[in-house]
Amino acid sequence: MRKLLLSLAALILPLLSVSVSANNYSVGTGGQSGIYYPFGGALAKVWSDNIEGINVKAEVTAASVENTIKVVRGDMLAGLAMGNVVLDAYKGEGKFPAKMPVNVLFALYPNLVHAVTTAKTDIQSLSDLKGKRVSLGAPGFWYCCNICGTAGVPGCGSECGLPEFL
Repeated sequence: MRKLLLSLAALILPLLSVSVSANNYSVGTGGQSGIYYPFGGALAKVWSDNIEGINVKAEVTAASVENTIKVVRGDMLAGLAMGNVVLDAYKGEGKFPAKMPVNVLFALYPNLVHAVTTAKTDIQSLSDLKGKRVSLGAPGFWYCCNICGTAGVPGCGSECGLPEFL
């Protein structure tokens, strides 16, 4: 009986390993507390559930800039990134010292930026933020680059003259 079980196991195990093995990929998202992580997780699930032979997982990253670099290097299948960051990569500007071969697959969702301050400040426009203490979050996150771009100043965070604080 033992010999029969071992023989069956020897026949079945190679078949199981072929049917269970999949190509593993990751989708670059952002921090677990941000919007990119659940979107990336949902995207990974849709791909894994609907494309035979692949397993995709959401990977926590520093978001747009890191995702763009990792996708171009081939470290990730795809990454979520703000349009202005991808454009900077394409042009070789901002955080990207050289042009990068990037492709946009689709727009995931419309994105709005809200900049607020108290009424008693002398800040009337985004350009008035230069030299002020500004909370932009972690370096390289989309809102750092987006505020600078919206203010018409190239770069991300400290590169465009706005300090970065959490």
